[in-house]
Amino acid sequence: MTIDAMGTQKEIAELICEKGADYVLALKDNQPNLWAEVGGIFEAESAAQKEEQKLKKQNSAKAADIYETSESGHGRKDSRRVYSLEALEWLRNKEQWSRLRSLIMVEATIGLNDQVSAERRYYISSLAPDAKQAAEAARGHWGIENTSHWILDVAFREDDSRVRVGNAPENMALVRKLTHNLLQQETTLKRGIKTKRLKAGWDRSYLLKMGVISP
Repeated sequence: MTIDAMGTQKEIAELICEKGADYVLALKDNQPNLWAEVGGIFEAESAAQKEEQKLKKQNSAKAADIYETSESGHGRKDSRRVYSLEALEWLRNKEQWSRLRSLIMVEATIGLNDQVSAERRYYISSLAPDAKQAAEAARGHWGIENTSHWILDVAFREDDSRVRVGNAPENMALVRKLTHNLLQQETTLKRGIKTKRLKAGWDRSYLLKMGVISP
């Protein structure tokens, strides 16, 4: 089971394990200390791979398992390098995360025409270190998250939002996602999310049909 950063909580990890499943949880600023520590571990791992002699002197743990993929088409070229590393015993608060066994880093490079962007994402997982398996889990999560973000940006202009004060950005993000889910569940109008949103703003009867307001 893959969960985005908002769901990266110790209680959720424990519940997933109690159900006999495994988790791959994304890290962002919701867990700033863990995110920074995992990032630092992979930075050290990358440096150690470039300096083999230094790696030997440090008597470091086994190097990360690595899996690479690439795709191209329609002027776009995507490449991903996935690292999967054992979650070492000295990882801060490791014991608080149920069955935590591996750390994952995904390095993604996306080229579109003459523009190239790169991004790193970090995950923690109950899976044993296996870069290919981690890549498959993260890829599914990434695809869902990217699709959702694209819709929120196009239909709700999320990236243009200037809400910055206090908890308002998080609250507005939740409102947008809730609205997005309601519009997806409404299937009588065979149109895109953007059109449905406009209709909901113009037509009270459509809001009633969605269950947003009471008669």
